[in-house]
Amino acid sequence: MRTYVLLLIALGAFGTSTPLHAQNVLLNGGFELPGLPNGEDQRFLTNGSTFVSGWTIINDGVGQPPFYGNTELNDAVFNGEYGLVLNQESGVKTTFRTQVGEFYEVALWIRPDDCHGCSTPAPLRVTISGNVMSIPAVQGWTFQKVQFYTVRSVNTLELYNPASTGDYKRYTIDDVVIQKVPGAVLGARLQPVVTVEGTIGAKYQIQAASELNAPL
Repeated sequence: MRTYVLLLIALGAFGTSTPLHAQNVLLNGGFELPGLPNGEDQRFLTNGSTFVSGWTIINDGVGQPPFYGNTELNDAVFNGEYGLVLNQESGVKTTFRTQVGEFYEVALWIRPDDCHGCSTPAPLRVTISGNVMSIPAVQGWTFQKVQFYTVRSVNTLELYNPASTGDYKRYTIDDVVIQKVPGAVLGARLQPVVTVEGTIGAKYQIQAASELNAPL
């Protein structure tokens, strides 16, 4: 007696390896543009403002608005000359282009406010083309990264400080970078399994039907 077996096969389709230090696809990720006039160390930003080149401000209009600050404010900048401070229920968003079907990583420096009277904010909300992730608050400046897989060429990035009880719950963000990184996607191609058992030399009939209730 012979047995013929067709096996299930899973095939892995692997992405092309890419250097970790690829080009930043974000424009003005360090918030260095447009800068501020001499003598001005911060500028408050209203909902819908596009003052910071390439970015749009989100703000609920309650409490302190987000602001753009320079190195004169030690809570506004990690690197370079300028950074953004987001009070609760405020954020910033932008668009960027990627190659479809590749892995990318958004990385940024963030710091929950530790001013006198400030409280720890809720986790920073990171939304990439509708996919929502959270970065928990960690004391001091920390370098945080989130990886994602692209299914479209034009994407959106939103960084948002959601509401939490109390006021003075701020995040400072700086040096936002989105780069292509190595990754892999597992694609599965399944084939049906058919096992045929019988006596050598005997004749057997295999029947097929388009639906289970079809007459024999």
